[in-house]
Amino acid sequence: MAGTLVWKWLDDDGKEHTFRIPNSFYVPSGKMRLLSPQHISQVLRKRGLGQFIETTEGELCTLQGGDRCQYRKTIAVDPKTNVFTFDLAPGYDNFYAYCAQCAEANQEDDLFEEDLEAPTAMEAAMVSDDEHDNDEITTPTSHREGESEPSEDDPEPPMRQTPMTFDLDMDKNENSVPVQIEDDEEDTQKQNHAAEFLKYHHKFNHCSPAKIQAMAKKGELPKYLATCDVPVCSACQFGKATRRPWRTKNKKNGRKAKTATRPGQVVSVDMMEAGIPGLIPQTSGFLTKERYRVATVYVDQYSNFSYVHFQKSTSVEDTLVGKEAFERLAATYGIQVQHYHADNGTFAAKGWIDACHRKKQSISFAGVNAHHQNGRAEARIKHIQDMARTSLIHATKRWPEAINAHLWPFAVRMANLSINATPWLADLKKRSPEEMFSGSKVDNNPKHWHHFGCPVFVLDKNMQQGRRPAGGKWMPRTQEE
Repeated sequence: MAGTLVWKWLDDDGKEHTFRIPNSFYVPSGKMRLLSPQHISQVLRKRGLGQFIETTEGELCTLQGGDRCQYRKTIAVDPKTNVFTFDLAPGYDNFYAYCAQCAEANQEDDLFEEDLEAPTAMEAAMVSDDEHDNDEITTPTSHREGESEPSEDDPEPPMRQTPMTFDLDMDKNENSVPVQIEDDEEDTQKQNHAAEFLKYHHKFNHCSPAKIQAMAKKGELPKYLATCDVPVCSACQFGKATRRPWRTKNKKNGRKAKTATRPGQVVSVDMMEAGIPGLIPQTSGFLTKERYRVATVYVDQYSNFSYVHFQKSTSVEDTLVGKEAFERLAATYGIQVQHYHADNGTFAAKGWIDACHRKKQSISFAGVNAHHQNGRAEARIKHIQDMARTSLIHATKRWPEAINAHLWPFAVRMANLSINATPWLADLKKRSPEEMFSGSKVDNNPKHWHHFGCPVFVLDKNMQQGRRPAGGKWMPRTQEE
């Protein structure tokens, strides 16, 4: 079919640009969309919207646009297809459509008094967001014991009379709990235990429900949250879904890796490339045009404590800065790193190896294309990505004017803080990674945690100094940030 295409993409500085391209061909079944720089250039020139220039040099293609060609986008060639390929600008339209469909279902359910017990969201896979559950999905079935089996002659299947269930452990089917889907709009929530459970789930950055229950059993949260119905978070349903493996292979190598016996004995490290420029926090000075593009994740194998260092590039120099920062943090706990386990690439560079040797640290590497041999770091990266993605989805629905994908460094940092502060489910005592890494009791006050992206109200500067508020007594005394 032919028509007008509306494309949005980000330039090298992270600024979003929208292009309306008429007389374009569109193939819905195609997985890729072809971009013709010549066609775009002709359209922009006819409309007087500036220039559009394409230059190719080696394996890089540069697109320049604007009145003075001040906007630039650099595209690398895909080694698999030998075609210059890039992603469109990120967005949350699919999640908004998902929430709208759930809202329509809620309105329909409110019309029938007998259907109030039914789930108020479309059927979706139940996802565990803890890395020790192997990221498996349990999909609820529509037919349960005690219900009539639908026949082919029935125009519509019988309506479910009992709530769906899912296993919180993902291992023991006999310990299933009913699914209670709560409206996660804060101003319309019901005042019950499930709604309070969902509130703490949001506060701790969409952590695993099992961690909320473990914290309740330890007394850090209200005790009744350990036994109340577990609600389903719509943002987690949309942001953490993954494909469940349908078959497994037997392990050819039965040897087990050596287990670390103390903090700092073995630290796994790996890099995460975001693909989207991330904002750098600033409190003073001129706004910088530099952006974070890489995050290096360090994971202590004994305590599961992790540290995330943001970088502007994958260079050895930037990576060594992160290594020094992690070791300074470990030193505050009295920990000295003895061994690093990493993938190849930057960590196999001479600068990194020499830095380890100067501090008498040993280092080992995973095999070529054997990322599973660095599984602790890989799993932590996936866990942080899932939590950060879900937090951005949850926050942008409530404050779309302020929240966007360029805030991923802040979401990643909060996700890592949540993992370190909440119980590690693999530990028998359900201690947090920070407690195991420091070797001491760490109090976790829920009042110090807030939803990611929530607005902050700061007292007027004059009132902070004991003076009258700016503008007089009838003016607002706080400002939103």
